[in-house]
Amino acid sequence: SMKKMAIIFLVFASIFIEAHSEDEIMALIKKMKAEIEKLKGEDLKLKRKNQGLESANQKLRSEIKTLQREVKIVGLGFRYLRSKTYTCGPVRKTVREYLHKQTGMEFVLIPGGSFMMGSNSESSNERPVHRVTLSPYLISKTEVTQAVWEKIMGKNPSQFKGDHRPVEKVSWQDCVRFCKKTGLQLPTEAQWEYACRGGSSSKYCYGDS
Repeated sequence: SMKKMAIIFLVFASIFIEAHSEDEIMALIKKMKAEIEKLKGEDLKLKRKNQGLESANQKLRSEIKTLQREVKIVGLGFRYLRSKTYTCGPVRKTVREYLHKQTGMEFVLIPGGSFMMGSNSESSNERPVHRVTLSPYLISKTEVTQAVWEKIMGKNPSQFKGDHRPVEKVSWQDCVRFCKKTGLQLPTEAQWEYACRGGSSSKYCYGDS
């Protein structure tokens, strides 16, 4: 009957309450909170571990990319020389330098990046200022010397003689022939300006005046 069922419910409720006093319930809640905090701690450790793995993966990907670039550079006839730091005004950069084996010329590896090319205050062919993005490239530390030119081309047309002076009295076609013989190429206007800026955004690499 309903009355009998009610008595049974009360008995069970009484047994539950008696079996789990207020102190026991509070202790159980405290234990559950401790378990939750423990799980949170383990989750945090796991997240940190994953972050460490991701950081290691990024470093490995960067090293692989560098190695692939090195293989490509060596395949173009270059040999790694050194890493060197240069300072110009507030700008300080560390770059990798290579030797071009055929000519003996030293080159600098310019890291890829974006910059604002041109000037709105100079001649019209410099306008408007616009963003240019470049991939990494090599550019020679100096102009082609007379000694290098004569070694490759077999003659020295320069008026102001000197082995270590830059070659002059050569045409654009002469330079193209030199590049074909050496596997090199003339830098683009963007590559030239990016290298000259050295990472600066001022009028000159050392400032605006």
